[in-house]
Amino acid sequence: MSSSVPATLAGYAIRPAIVLAITVASLGFAGAAHAGDPIVGTWVGKLSQPDNDPFDVTATFVSPKGGVTRYPGFPCGGVLEGGREGDGYEYEETISWGGVDEVDPGCLSGSVTVSVEGNKMHFSGTGTNNGQQYQASAI
Repeated sequence: MSSSVPATLAGYAIRPAIVLAITVASLGFAGAAHAGDPIVGTWVGKLSQPDNDPFDVTATFVSPKGGVTRYPGFPCGGVLEGGREGDGYEYEETISWGGVDEVDPGCLSGSVTVSVEGNKMHFSGTGTNNGQQYQASAI
């Protein structure tokens, strides 16, 4: 799974105080699927960015169209909106609390690409701050 967290979930640290909470990682499924779509439910795991320690993420999808993310160690979180695209899913993550405009360090909003294989989710993200694009890397 992957998008926003302090200087480490969707991109390189902008500066030690800013982090993009979406990264590329594998998250495990924490509950039974609902609504007949494999993405629906709560997923938990760790995300990382270059030069930063891995951090916890929880993503809960209430439908294939979206859900919420939480990054408890920073703390920050946001809303995912989007849906199915081909064999996967694409979302825009809007950080709704703990963003760079509120706290330092803060999280960045961005784009998230997700695929599900059985009980594993692959999450990757990118974001932009001050005209510079940031991308996350796998753990």
